[in-house]
Amino acid sequence: MADTVRQPELLGQTVVVIGGSSGMGLETGRQARAEGAEVILTGRNLQRLEQAGIEVGASNTAAFDATDPDQLRQFFDGFTEPIDPYTVGEPLIRRPRNAGGFNATWTKQRLMLNMNGTIRGAVLDVEPNDGTFACELGLACLFRNPGYVLLNAGFAYQLPKGIEIYGRVNNFLNQKYEEAFGFPSLRLNFMAGVKLDLPPGGHHVE
Repeated sequence: MADTVRQPELLGQTVVVIGGSSGMGLETGRQARAEGAEVILTGRNLQRLEQAGIEVGASNTAAFDATDPDQLRQFFDGFTEPIDPYTVGEPLIRRPRNAGGFNATWTKQRLMLNMNGTIRGAVLDVEPNDGTFACELGLACLFRNPGYVLLNAGFAYQLPKGIEIYGRVNNFLNQKYEEAFGFPSLRLNFMAGVKLDLPPGGHHVE
């Protein structure tokens, strides 16, 4: 009975390892190369990166600060080989390095005021029409989606007989932003309305 020869799992693929000059990134590069992938290592320290590239047998190395969105974008813009954006070691799609938010509410008797906000850093995003399939075709598929600051404010006021009026201003800084690349969100907008608290028994209130 002939022995079955196992084919390398990553043969014909290109693996980009962010932070590949040492530690887990370097080991990931070694494993990927052992499985037949073409490996590109990135890191901050040029000397250490070049040494790691020799150890791994990397096809290329690139020294830059991956925490800098502009440098990261320049790297991917200049990368012409088809890649898998979900390769171990790469930045996660639509996951910002920094994000935060707040929600504050003030009430006095019948009046309620609210303000809330979201702060999101820049993210790596995919081409909106073809997604990661564009990567397989060798087309531009990874883009930098800029960060944004989103602020909203609203109020509510209780009138007699169970009537409440309310209003809300969304994105009052009039930010131009996209939660997902290629899908613009609304600029400055507002809404207002009236709520009626119907009494028990289902009697109609004019």
